Amino acid sequence: MDEGMVYAVKKQYKDLLVTQVDRNAGDLVMMCPSTYPYGLDKMFTWNTAYDEVSSGEMEILKELKRDFEALGLHKLVNWNSKGKIDSAYVLPKHKDLERWRPIAPASSEPTTTGSRWIARALNYLLEKLLGAEHFNLTATASLKQNLKKAEKKLHIFGEGTTTICGGFDIKEMFTSLPHAAVMEALSWLLGEWEKKGYRKITVCKRRKQVSLGAKLFGKAYVKLPFDFIRSFVLFEMQHTYTKCRGKLLKQVIGVTGKNNSPPLACLL
Repeated sequence: MDEGMVYAVKKQYKDLLVTQVDRNAGDLVMMCPSTYPYGLDKMFTWNTAYDEVSSGEMEILKELKRDFEALGLHKLVNWNSKGKIDSAYVLPKHKDLERWRPIAPASSEPTTTGSRWIARALNYLLEKLLGAEHFNLTATASLKQNLKKAEKKLHIFGEGTTTICGGFDIKEMFTSLPHAAVMEALSWLLGEWEKKGYRKITVCKRRKQVSLGAKLFGKAYVKLPFDFIRSFVLFEMQHTYTKCRGKLLKQVIGVTGKNNSPPLACLL
């Protein structure tokens, strides 16, 4: 297809809205211009996980900064004064174009740096915890190996034993997990390491290096006490906002769409 054909197709369907398809790079879908706003409203504005707020963005950011400093989080993580609240969008799902995947970016928020550090710390703590104490996989490739280990253990019960396994899929998981459950799971993870005598974790500011213990590092590293991690995660969950169709929404249910969201979801 040459450039002329592209412009011809674009002109032919100029009244339709064109957007990407979820998880299929290069795939596009055309739809009625009213369909996409409906998807935004369905996944965000009308969703019980979000509450509309009347305050403006600048007022909200000032309030966030006050609470951030009141908790003492600024002592380890800098507040980015150029940060802002990102706008939400949706992508049609490949298997069913009438279903949507909600995306609430947080890459421009003032606390992005701290969220990235916390994500590295949580991933490390979860990965290094004994596998018998949780079911998290660091890579899909580990599934076969773990299943074989489980199969070997089950053989000790004899051939007449029946094993029942179940698989579950939580729809819109990130906007369905209660904040209290997230904090309970986080406390469990940190508590397991506190039982072993650890109270803080060291994270490299720019690289992915993470370390436990009393090692000494330079200015390129930051030590995150477990109490700080608890306070930071709670702050993020209580102060998550997104913009959608000119409205400012506050997320009141679910894991926030930030760097630390994947490890928090894995904890549950």
